[in-house]
Amino acid sequence: MNERVEQLFPICAELRSKKYYMLGRPPRTSDEVLDASNDCWCAVTSDRLGPDKDPVQPDDCRRGRSCFRSLVDSSPAEFPSA
Repeated sequence: MNERVEQLFPICAELRSKKYYMLGRPPRTSDEVLDASNDCWCAVTSDRLGPDKDPVQPDDCRRGRSCFRSLVDSSPAEFPSA
């Protein structure tokens, strides 16, 4: 089941945008995250850079990135220290 949920919701659970809060569920695609401003941020850092110091965008914040956290992860990832 976890694998199926990750396929449906491949974007990092920590990615945020204004549109994210209007959606009412975790986003499945970039279009569900980004509005016309294309502005998004990481909920962990409260910045446009993730814990790994790379920019956050829906197409980049996916499995394989060192700071990625799946919707089905039970605990937050270990993030590199600043």
